[in-house]
Amino acid sequence: MTTRENHVITITSDWGIKDHYLAIVKGQLLLCCPNATIVDISHSIQPFNTFEAAFVLKKSYFHFPKGSWHVVEVSSGISSNAPYLIVKYRDHFFIGHDDGVFSLIFDEKNPDEIFEINDPPETLFPMRDIYIPVLSQLLQGVDINNIAHPISSISKKTSFKPTISLFEDKNKVIYMLTGQVVYVDNYENIFTNISRSDYENARNNISTFNLHIGGGSSHPKLQISNNFKARNASDVTVLFIDDYLVIALEQGNAAGLLGGSLEDSILLEFIKEKQKTPE
Repeated sequence: MTTRENHVITITSDWGIKDHYLAIVKGQLLLCCPNATIVDISHSIQPFNTFEAAFVLKKSYFHFPKGSWHVVEVSSGISSNAPYLIVKYRDHFFIGHDDGVFSLIFDEKNPDEIFEINDPPETLFPMRDIYIPVLSQLLQGVDINNIAHPISSISKKTSFKPTISLFEDKNKVIYMLTGQVVYVDNYENIFTNISRSDYENARNNISTFNLHIGGGSSHPKLQISNNFKARNASDVTVLFIDDYLVIALEQGNAAGLLGGSLEDSILLEFIKEKQKTPE
């Protein structure tokens, strides 16, 4: 691993901004790394939610310069015995608890290098007591092998994968694509784990679909939009952002009005009517 003269350090956490935790961390970082650029990715991650933390970091880290350091801390790992890691992936460096979050960030791909931090102290505040001291040493040029040792793998945490199924009767064929809500943003747009390729594989050249959210609200005969302006008879907009399906309401809060919480199911139905044969 190598270091840069102009260090960029990002932080992703579930601390919120009401309390003193973030101030402590930034103060300590400025003391040990006064020339670093410190960037808050998010501190509004739902407590203990490694899936949400991974989603936010996965969508943002590659927009930073190569060689940036990304620290992720959500509270799910505090009570576990999993190690603390330093990970290199695509010329970016990550520090965090090996609770499965890295496998979610990297889409289960193998990192380029993995190091386990030597003899970390027992603490309720890993960022302050483990990550910052490690960062301070590394950014000052200390050899990583003096503070960590290489390992071969990271813990795996798998998320629900979209599925395609088929229902058929004498009148129609229904292709059903089932996914999941993986994130709700500040505008309450609903982000799903359904990729553009999942959609194309399921739709069988059918341009409209029925949408069911969380087993509750249903919205018939929708089409994919290119922007947030609804092109459907209803106000519901369905579009792709970064190649993943997003459900929105124009200037509205989709999650609140349509339903759709984290891990709720998302079902798209593509219906093909059968041609009637002459009797």
